[in-house]
Amino acid sequence: MTAPPRRRRVAGPHRTTPPAPTPVGTGPAATGPAPQPGPESLPRALQALGTVVAPATLLTALLLYFGRMHAFGFFDHLGVSYTAMDLTPADYLVRSADGMIPPLALTGTAVLLVLWGRQLVRPRLSERARLRSRRVLVPLLAAVGVGAGALAVADTAGAELFVQVPELRGLSLCAAVLALLAAARLARGTSPVPATAAVTEWGVSFVLLGVGLFWAVGAYASGVGAGRGVQFEQSLPWLADTTVYSERSLGLTGPGVTVTPCAGPDAGYRFRYDGLKLVVQSGSQFLLLPAGWTSTDGSAVLLPRGGGYRLEFTAAEAARSTGC
Repeated sequence: MTAPPRRRRVAGPHRTTPPAPTPVGTGPAATGPAPQPGPESLPRALQALGTVVAPATLLTALLLYFGRMHAFGFFDHLGVSYTAMDLTPADYLVRSADGMIPPLALTGTAVLLVLWGRQLVRPRLSERARLRSRRVLVPLLAAVGVGAGALAVADTAGAELFVQVPELRGLSLCAAVLALLAAARLARGTSPVPATAAVTEWGVSFVLLGVGLFWAVGAYASGVGAGRGVQFEQSLPWLADTTVYSERSLGLTGPGVTVTPCAGPDAGYRFRYDGLKLVVQSGSQFLLLPAGWTSTDGSAVLLPRGGGYRLEFTAAEAARSTGC
C-alpha cells in the first residue's frame, strides 16, 4: 500500500537577517583574560623608577654626609668633637651648601655639555663613521676605566698616591665605573640584553658609583670644614664680643678672658666674664672661644643653656658697659 503524496509547501522569499552589531567592549576579546605584561615591562619600570628615585635619594644622602664631615673638620680645628654639638639633619643640610654648590654646578654643566654634544654630533655621522669611532672609543674607554680602577685599588692598598688630594681616590673609582660602563654599552651596540643582566648591571654600577661619590665627598667636605675653621680663627678678633653674667663662678679662663666680681646690693649677678667670642649656639648649649684663642693656645668652652646666667653681645669696636 503506497503512502499518500505529501503536499509541497511553497516557501516565500528567503530573508537573511544581518547579525546584530556587537557592542564595544562586550566581545570575546573583551571578556577574555587581560593581557599580561611582557618580560621587558618590569625592567623598564625599575629603570623608570630608578632614574627619579635613586638619584634624588643619593643626592640627599650625599648632602647629609657632606654636612656631617664638614662639621667634623670645622669643630675638629677648634678642638671640639662635633658630636657634642647636638647638630640636627637640618644643620647638616645647611652646612652642605658651603662647599657642594661648585662641584654640583660643574658636574651638572659637564653632563649637559656631553649630552648636547652627543645629540648634535651623532645624527650627522654616517654608519661607517659610527663604526669607526666605536672601534676607537671602546678600547680607549676600557683602558681609562681599568687604569682609574687600578689607581683607586693601589691607593687603598697603601700606595698613598693621593695624599695631597684625597678626593681623587673616590673620583678614580667613579671614573672607572663610568668609563667601563660606557665601553660595555658601545661594544654591545643595539644587541638585546636579558632583563636580569640589565637590572644587575644597573644596580652594581649604581652602588659602585655611590661608593666612589661618598669616598670623594667625605675627604672633600672634611677639608672644606677645616678650611672654614682656619678662616674663623683668623676673623676671631673682628667678631662680636660676648660677656657672660653669672650668679655663680663658672671658672672661665683663657687668653684674653677677664673675670670681674660684682658686689653691692644692686648687682644682679655675682660674676662677669669678658673677652669671649660666641662660635655657635646648637641644641642646648653655647660654644665660646677666648678672644685671644688660637689653634695652639687656648681651650673652647661649652656653656649649657639654662638659668643662672645671661649673655650680652656687643660689636668688637663698640663701647661696653662696666656694671653688673
